[in-house]
Amino acid sequence: MAINWFSPSSYYTVVCRPALPKDTEDVLALTRLIWEGRDYVPHVWEEWLAEPEGLLAVAEYGGRVVGVNRLAPLGNNEWWMQALRVHPDFEGRGIASRLHDYVLEYWEKQGGVVRLATSAHRLPVHHLCRRTGFRLAAELMGYAAPALDEPCDRLRPVSESQLEQLERAVHTSPELAWTGGLLDLIWVWAEPSRERLLEIVKEGRAWVWGGEPGNSENFLLVATDENEDGLSSHLQLLAIACPVEALAQALLDFRRLAMRLGCSPAGWVAPVNAAAQAALESSGFQPYWERSLYLFEKRAGVVMV
Repeated sequence: MAINWFSPSSYYTVVCRPALPKDTEDVLALTRLIWEGRDYVPHVWEEWLAEPEGLLAVAEYGGRVVGVNRLAPLGNNEWWMQALRVHPDFEGRGIASRLHDYVLEYWEKQGGVVRLATSAHRLPVHHLCRRTGFRLAAELMGYAAPALDEPCDRLRPVSESQLEQLERAVHTSPELAWTGGLLDLIWVWAEPSRERLLEIVKEGRAWVWGGEPGNSENFLLVATDENEDGLSSHLQLLAIACPVEALAQALLDFRRLAMRLGCSPAGWVAPVNAAAQAALESSGFQPYWERSLYLFEKRAGVVMV
């Protein structure tokens, strides 16, 4: 930014540093201007401040916090970058780029893999990712359908004794391959490790069908999530493992399972893929986002050219 000698604010430099409790007032003021005041960051800020691992970063300009970014550890040497925010009055000054680079420098000392998700229309973030060696891992779109009030007899809860079959099915699932091989953890995507799959099984969120002579076992992994009204829940599809030709029928069963579990609607942040979209449409799902979501990832030691 060019210096204007008649404006002291033009002398300021952007300082990126770990967030402190004293930053809370500035952060809350900043996020009130994001998404028409519906930003989730204020609801988790205190929790993030108390988190001993990872990095919660802010950008300070002239003694005022004007940007935020966070790097969260997911275990298994995986990291999730999220909540890149810049005060609207300070956009276009390279603050997002400085915050992104600052957090990425911290990650590079840890290694592993880092991922982030951003809207398809946020071209400056796409540029940041490509400039710093991220690759596009998947494009996703939110779909939903009402719960289906029909019998759901063929789905059975997965037992811990079936963990090996579940793990094998998930890792060879064509549907998971369409999402970059990643499991939806509700606005966070990570590898379907044995530990994560076991946790889902223990919580009763894994369902199986098939297994009869001549038929392989197929699996649905789900989670309940609160609706915007705060009074009801929807059922979210985290992953599915079945033959592509059986996908439409499996999605109908997913809608039936939502009713069985007292949830509506049934939702899937689905891959932007012709086969997936055909199955979604034939089983009654409709897109409910205006734009798709890009999922980027960067692995330590991998140079993109």
